[in-house]
Amino acid sequence: MRSILKSLSTLLCFFTSIPLPRKLCSSTEFRSLYLVPLVGFVKGFVVAVPIAILKNYLSLDVAIVSSIAILLHFSIQGFLHVDGFIDFSEALIASRFGVDPYKVVKDKYRGSYAIATFSTYILILYTSIYTLTKILNPIPLLQLLVLSEVWSSIVFLVLPYIAPAPPNGLGKKFKDSVKFVDIVMGIAIAIILTCILTLCTGNPMKGFYIVFYSLPAVTISTFITYTLSMRTLRFVNGDVLGFAFEISYLLTILAYVATVSTWI
Repeated sequence: MRSILKSLSTLLCFFTSIPLPRKLCSSTEFRSLYLVPLVGFVKGFVVAVPIAILKNYLSLDVAIVSSIAILLHFSIQGFLHVDGFIDFSEALIASRFGVDPYKVVKDKYRGSYAIATFSTYILILYTSIYTLTKILNPIPLLQLLVLSEVWSSIVFLVLPYIAPAPPNGLGKKFKDSVKFVDIVMGIAIAIILTCILTLCTGNPMKGFYIVFYSLPAVTISTFITYTLSMRTLRFVNGDVLGFAFEISYLLTILAYVATVSTWI
């Protein structure tokens, strides 16, 4: 149990901005990576609980609540994944004009491509979360915001396993640590978390629907990211993983919006 808790704390330090004691964040050994969905669960609650409270008790305007949800989604990850999304998006567009995508990924100065892709992403994400926040009651809204983080985290297991590693850095170390059993157990944990969260509300069929809609979103985002990264960088590094996570998160939210009648 102590080993599992240590592995979970290492992953929380790596994937979130939660202020844990420094001694818990000193390790860079990635073990028990099947626990990644639990990290998503923690992140999801940090995002969803304040949103449910704001919607139910303070009756804030839906536009404000939706904006806070996006801000919390970015803040709890320390803007890590969205930074990767921006970098890799710019590299993808720049590579079409003969620019070395690896240099673009490593360039700390963002250009017009980064602004364009991030603005488009924010617009679609905001509209989607706004729709869910406006239509749903606090409990189903909390469920979907939490589980969207849980299911999106699966890409952190699948993509590194199937793609070549970067030449160096933590991305290579993370890639070398992912095993097939981590993927199987990670998906199993995501399913269990989904069942627990939906059974608490007395509607087990919601769990089935969430799994049914979430798995294709994760699969599609993994396939898209893998294809794009192989055409440009030829490997998957941290920026590519951040891109995959944000795409998976967006597609998961969009899947919930498309089937919003299921959650009412």
